[in-house]
Amino acid sequence: MKNNSSFVDWWVKMNEKISNCSNYGEILKIIDVEASSLGFNNFAYAVRTTAPFSRPRTCILGNYPQDWVERYQAKNYGSHDPSIERGVKLKQLVVWDKSLHAESPQLFSEANEWGLKYGATFTTRGFDNTYQILSFARSYDAISKNEEPILNLTLKCLLDLSYDRMCEVNSHPLGGEKILLSPREKEILQWTADGKSASEISIILGITVHTINFHMKNIQHKLGANNKTASAARAIALGLI
Repeated sequence: MKNNSSFVDWWVKMNEKISNCSNYGEILKIIDVEASSLGFNNFAYAVRTTAPFSRPRTCILGNYPQDWVERYQAKNYGSHDPSIERGVKLKQLVVWDKSLHAESPQLFSEANEWGLKYGATFTTRGFDNTYQILSFARSYDAISKNEEPILNLTLKCLLDLSYDRMCEVNSHPLGGEKILLSPREKEILQWTADGKSASEISIILGITVHTINFHMKNIQHKLGANNKTASAARAIALGLI
């Protein structure tokens, strides 16, 4: 996409290309071409979970140097990357400027060592409450003000189209097995999240405490949680209630 006037044509073509993809690998190849066309030799499509809260999982795809990806994961940079945090708040493109570097100097200093010096990131939140992140980076030439509007549109659209298609073809990098809660289990979790005890919920729903506890054990097993508080918190983080 060269300028704003050609945006509609670009979007139509990009929508058609991505709609024909059958897996996320094919989608990543399209993103790679778009990054190169805008003067960026590296890109990363990342997905960050909202749970566990203490160490959210971040999956990184693309062509970032593998050594840097492993370093990023080992240091758990994904849980406090300012380019992501700022993007969540602003809901727009975040350029890796001096103010961003000041928030996490070690992260960006190390990224620079792997040739990821100048870049921009766009972050959205998926329907499953994961953060969908797309970054373009290069080792030369700071991003100009003229580039920012085009990058903002390009990354946002690529991210939206890619995420939708990955979900359609069940080829999301963090797809895995979906957690399915019954209507009764959701109901119990909602009251638990409101601070109600098992005895209070039994009165509200007109069922026994034994039945409440039976459902809660099943819920904890499905969510991989140790107690009812953790179950409610994880369900909220995953968008299940």
